[in-house]
Amino acid sequence: NCYIKVYTGGYSMKEIYDLSMLDYTGSVLQSRETANCYIVSDTGYYELPLVYGCGIVDGNTNSASYTQISSSYTQPFFNYLNRQINSPFIEEDTGITAVGASVVLTDTADFVIDDVYLTDGDLCKFLRFHVSSMPSLGGNATIAVKDETGQIMWSWHIWAYPFTLSTFTHTNKYNILDVNLGWVKDSADSKKGTSPHYQWGRKDPMLRSGASAAVGSFNITSCATSVAATIQNPNVFNTRDTNGNWWANDGTNVKFFNYWDASQTQDVGTGHRRIVKTVYDPCPVGFHIPCGATFFGFSTSNGGTFDQGYTWDNNFFQADGFRRREDGEFEGVGSKGFYWTTASRRLGGSHYLYFNSDTVEPSLNNTRSFGFSVRPVARS
Repeated sequence: NCYIKVYTGGYSMKEIYDLSMLDYTGSVLQSRETANCYIVSDTGYYELPLVYGCGIVDGNTNSASYTQISSSYTQPFFNYLNRQINSPFIEEDTGITAVGASVVLTDTADFVIDDVYLTDGDLCKFLRFHVSSMPSLGGNATIAVKDETGQIMWSWHIWAYPFTLSTFTHTNKYNILDVNLGWVKDSADSKKGTSPHYQWGRKDPMLRSGASAAVGSFNITSCATSVAATIQNPNVFNTRDTNGNWWANDGTNVKFFNYWDASQTQDVGTGHRRIVKTVYDPCPVGFHIPCGATFFGFSTSNGGTFDQGYTWDNNFFQADGFRRREDGEFEGVGSKGFYWTTASRRLGGSHYLYFNSDTVEPSLNNTRSFGFSVRPVARS
């Protein structure tokens, strides 16, 4: 179930690993689960189904991930046509045939993806690709499926990480991934590194600090006019509008509390809650964005000596700075850390963990157009 063997003529043969049948350690799942981020740890052929985010969980359609619960604080989950998503299958939902696929962006030259194409499957169409060069310290890529006009219909983050991943438990409630989403090490034996930044409510990784595009381009532009525009341009950081959002751009104070937790229909504060992962969640199979209470208990007194970050529960949290909402440029790299949670509030912002060498604030609040780090939490 985790791979198929395809004869290519003569005696040659290739194994193609279905990423929606593998967990974050590479172990085989009992049933299919899709995501917006898939992890690879070696060279080889891989494939993934043309399914929105976590549209399939435990082998079944996960309609909760794209269904809007009506509220003045929620918005529809839009597809690339700017229509409400009604099916997890991209072609079925849009009524558009996917005809092409490509690499949109990679952040290191030694992460090489080639032989990207679409193929039919018994579930739906699949995007298939070949990793011919694996980065020694980790790397990130964005790959996309396109319609006949060349427009991106959806994209996925491929995180290349050739090291063992694990989780740690905090306050007996949260099983947290031991590194940031998209982590790339400084060296093989270093606890330090860097990772992509994310605008709150978006699935797309923004180019990490110190990196440049090896394939494609990374761009910074004005506030998007729609969610569809950001889906069509996953390699673009959209600056803030007058209300601090990355989309709308017409003076409307758009509230979309549900984009990283489909059950959040109001200001829920920063208490513990069970997250309903959405099709816009950027985390890999089995993980989601942390709830607002996740980082409670973190402080300067239990984080060890500050050294470009703190060590909590024997796991390092890098002070990787942030991308400014005004211009998308980096600030605070090495001196400040910012980590998103799902929790939103009525003033138009969302909560996050903040720290520097003197202060730890487990739940500050600011507008969603900032680019912050993400530390995934295992779904319970």
